[in-house]
Amino acid sequence: MTVPETRPPLIADRMTHIDCMRGVAALSVALHHFVDSSFRMTGAEGDLARGIEWVLYELVDPGRFGVLLFFIISGYCIANSILRPGPGPVTIFAINRMLRIYPNYWVSLAAAFAVFGNIFSADSYLVNITLMQKFLGQPDVMGVYWTLPVELTFYGLCVILFLLGVIGSTRRLKMVFLALFGYSVLAGLARGALQVDIPWAWPFFLSLMVGGAILRRLDDARTPKGKLVFWTTIAVLAGMLVISLSVFSDPDAYDISWYRSFVPAAMAVLTFLFMSYLWRPRMRALAYCGVISYSIYLFHSIVFELARQMAESGAMPIATAGPLVVVTALLAATILLSSLTYAAIERPAIDAGRWLARALRQRAERLGT
Repeated sequence: MTVPETRPPLIADRMTHIDCMRGVAALSVALHHFVDSSFRMTGAEGDLARGIEWVLYELVDPGRFGVLLFFIISGYCIANSILRPGPGPVTIFAINRMLRIYPNYWVSLAAAFAVFGNIFSADSYLVNITLMQKFLGQPDVMGVYWTLPVELTFYGLCVILFLLGVIGSTRRLKMVFLALFGYSVLAGLARGALQVDIPWAWPFFLSLMVGGAILRRLDDARTPKGKLVFWTTIAVLAGMLVISLSVFSDPDAYDISWYRSFVPAAMAVLTFLFMSYLWRPRMRALAYCGVISYSIYLFHSIVFELARQMAESGAMPIATAGPLVVVTALLAATILLSSLTYAAIERPAIDAGRWLARALRQRAERLGT
């Protein structure tokens, strides 16, 4: 992709429309948490406030939409990186991924401990450091952390598929997608019709990621794919509708409705396709939010908690401000903090990963391996 020289150096070598998508996803998650909280903190009520809350929290669910869009983007961008030529691809892939995820995560974990206080056991904090809390039965210190073990699982899947010779083959990737998505649909049907409590969510998330990887391979191949993408999208939307109707059909068993599950999932798939093939945005401000999207995701809850504590202490007169003012201020503060953490932590860690990967390649080449 050719990038104009007038674009800022920070995003000069990236796919701008993908960064814009990341920006949409990160801001959607932040808005999900900010809007409802701002209504409560400012005492906003009335038909307009109730209407906005119903659309956001009963129909669209921007948090769920943003997370699922992130998953598709991850698959599109990450899976192919293990195929870069050179020695030690698995080691280099692991180094780059770990340095991408952990350093900024650790900073956010320390910030959460400082801001929220010691609300979990020492064991919980220690396990959260490893990001293995989901697998070891410990709670997430912050709710947004739940997606990161899914990401790590996808990285592990990429390594397995690479070692099996699958990830480099579009045909084989399609089979993996069909297996994961098909299992998710069947598991959803089993939960709804037979009341069998079997997992469906993580295979579904991984199928979205593998679907993103397939789209990347189709894009790189530059072959006609309009009909394939269209009919696959119809089938995926139908499968997601089946899952939603089956799993969330009992309103007494779950705290969300079937349409609150289906609508954001469908929106995530359609948004990715729309911003990839029909409208490739090149908005610099939104793309910048995409560049710092991981920091936005990690730190927006901390910004809100700080604002809440300041409001309760009287240091910040939030109650007298309108919800729009509060949301705007919270977003501005989040973007500012995220810019700082990106520059101080995230970007240096990414650069360190690339430097280390380059050094390992050069060493392997000198040794002739």
